[in-house]
Amino acid sequence: MKDYELLNLEADRIFDATQNKEDLVKYMSVMRRLLATNPPEEYWENETLDRFLEALVAYLPDEYSTGEPDGLRLFENQWQLFALLIGVGAIYE
Repeated sequence: MKDYELLNLEADRIFDATQNKEDLVKYMSVMRRLLATNPPEEYWENETLDRFLEALVAYLPDEYSTGEPDGLRLFENQWQLFALLIGVGAIYE
C-alpha cells in the first residue's frame, strides 16, 4: 500500500472519530501530511488556497441542491463538520 493510501485511511479513521478540538487538530495534521508528501494527483485535488476555497464554494450549494436530508444537515458535531469541510476542500472538483 502506498504512503498516501495509508495516510488517507488514517484520515478517514480520525474523521470518523472526531469529537473535539484535539481530534480536529489530528485530522488537520494528517491532511497536511497528505498535501506535503504526495503528488496532488494522488489525493489532494485542490493544492492551492484559491482552488481549495473554490471547491468549498462549489460544494456548499451542491450539497443543499438535492433536497435530501444528508450531508451537512446531519452534522450536529461542529468539530466533525469542520473536518468534513477540510476534506471537501481537498478533493471536491
